[in-house]
Amino acid sequence: MLIDPVAFAYDFGARMYDARLGRWLSTDPLMAVFPEHSPYSFAGNSPILFVDKEGKILVVYGDEAEFNKFKAALEMEYAGLITVQRDANNVVTFVVTEKAKELAAGNNKSVNDIIADQTTKASYKTIANIMGNEGTTDIQLYAGDFQFLAEAMQPAQELYMDTYLKLASSEDLSPIIGIVHELEEAFQYQVVQGEPTYGESVDEQKRRKRESYLPAHTKALEAEARALGVDKVEHDLDIPDRNSGTFTLTTYKTVEENNKKYKVKTTYLFTIKNGAVDLTPQRDAPNGYIKTENKTEIK
Repeated sequence: MLIDPVAFAYDFGARMYDARLGRWLSTDPLMAVFPEHSPYSFAGNSPILFVDKEGKILVVYGDEAEFNKFKAALEMEYAGLITVQRDANNVVTFVVTEKAKELAAGNNKSVNDIIADQTTKASYKTIANIMGNEGTTDIQLYAGDFQFLAEAMQPAQELYMDTYLKLASSEDLSPIIGIVHELEEAFQYQVVQGEPTYGESVDEQKRRKRESYLPAHTKALEAEARALGVDKVEHDLDIPDRNSGTFTLTTYKTVEENNKKYKVKTTYLFTIKNGAVDLTPQRDAPNGYIKTENKTEIK
């Protein structure tokens, strides 16, 4: 950050900040995304609650090894058009590569459109929206596999990287679907639904957490469906404290064949071992997982 001692202006890169006025000297580059805020305000006019150095607010905690897995999954998903970086404050940013810039210039499109077009992944737009919000979305990265917990709806979102990376072995699924789900759910729960307020009792926090979880989880399923390119996603991961049995993931997609429309229901079946979802590919199963498919004509 550069400081002009004469004008008392702070250069944050994306904008210049006037410390005397407590306002930006230029409009927020994300003002079109947040029409409800003044384009000159700092941190959504709540500097005690929010940090808004550059409008990038995805904060990822965890060991370097787990962050590198997170980074590798995203960079693979977005076809080398971005690199993923994390600063000393654990704030994650997407840095556009020269390849993306060249494609954008050659096609007369924005870099964001190029990335979305080239990767055909709606997940990019979901994550970019989270990173462009002025609230803070915290994610904790862990090694190992996802564990079912007796206390459901944890306040801090957790990403068990080994679980999601196993999905890369499937032709149908991708590690990004789990990552997008958790990021969107954390965003909805922490930013949209709101964090605990000052003076809120423990009982009030638990009540609000229960009420906030379902709409946040629903939005996460919608983001997951967009990432998969399907109409809808369902799963039965909402049952806490389950240490064995099975886990199902079901997708619904509308397709057109020979001038007829069909609804395709695809169900993936995984096992739960010692409280963790086992995503290890099975040799005797299609695409590495037990999968059933049902196609019904839409009349």
